[in-house]
Amino acid sequence: MNKPQILVILALAGAALLPVATAHAQDADTGNPAQDLQDMARAHGLPVFSSDQVKVTLFTPQHASAAQLINSIHPIHGRQFILEENGARQTPPRNLQGVGDSILIFDTPEYTARVVATLQALDLESVAEPREPQEFMAEAELEMFEYSPQFISFDAALQALKPFDQKVQVQRSDWSVTRLPALTAAEELGHILVRETPNVIVNIRELLARVDVPAPHITLSCLVLQATREPGSDGLPAELVSNLSALVPYDQFEQLTMGLLTSSVKAGGKLSLRMPTGDNRTCSLHMRVGAFDGTGDTLTFDQINFSMYHGAAGNGPALADFTTAATITNGEYVVLGASGPQPIFAVLRMTSR
Repeated sequence: MNKPQILVILALAGAALLPVATAHAQDADTGNPAQDLQDMARAHGLPVFSSDQVKVTLFTPQHASAAQLINSIHPIHGRQFILEENGARQTPPRNLQGVGDSILIFDTPEYTARVVATLQALDLESVAEPREPQEFMAEAELEMFEYSPQFISFDAALQALKPFDQKVQVQRSDWSVTRLPALTAAEELGHILVRETPNVIVNIRELLARVDVPAPHITLSCLVLQATREPGSDGLPAELVSNLSALVPYDQFEQLTMGLLTSSVKAGGKLSLRMPTGDNRTCSLHMRVGAFDGTGDTLTFDQINFSMYHGAAGNGPALADFTTAATITNGEYVVLGASGPQPIFAVLRMTSR
């Protein structure tokens, strides 16, 4: 059997990730295209990627039509994002597009690998056990099982199973012949009844195991540090202290507070940390996930808001306040920003599970 053709049209060289995240530039005038794109990214939870983080791949199916596969896979892997290059932002087309008999995938390499794996499975399943129109089988030959989506939406599950959505001609024990649906959707009950031969059911289960997977989990730790002239860096990683010292004319840093959060992540998801300092100050960190690549190596936040306030309730005057976006590499410390005459830093570290 011929394998589907996968052609990488363009691969943009990956740039080294900077240890210090910087806020995206914004134009001063309101109502301009750059501001509109930033507002749209925030409003719709769109991830933001630089041009060196994405590539174009062409997938050519061998059995199913490109249009059929796009309809099946779009609810599972279809997404849109903001592309940033040299400080300018634009909205490219959706990441899945039909090009003749092929499918063009425009996304990060890790996300593209997941898309291609699902496309290959759907392409093969589209020809699983084809039947002649008049072929029928004994009712006893069929097996049934109920499937309830665990991690994907009900509609996405139905689209993934669309290649198996057919009528099965069955001969009952009284010799009468009837046509039964292979799939029966009961959305109000949250399950899909599958009625098929044992071999086809094996294929269906394998496909579902590929697409119905849990969102990845990460652990985020946040350190809030303040530059100081007094000795105070004991216990902090030496590399972190060195990086901070390169940014400001201080070589000592005091830990004011810290926070730890373990959570599942998905594009558009929101995470928050609230961290009291113990001296009547409160720090808050609000983050919106842009993307998390399947390898677990990088996590992109398209918006991060950090604030420090007087008062335990966190509603006093602001001592530090900034908004940024960042891409974090697994296991590394990233300085999100600093604020104040005696700088207060927010440092984030991500560990994937």
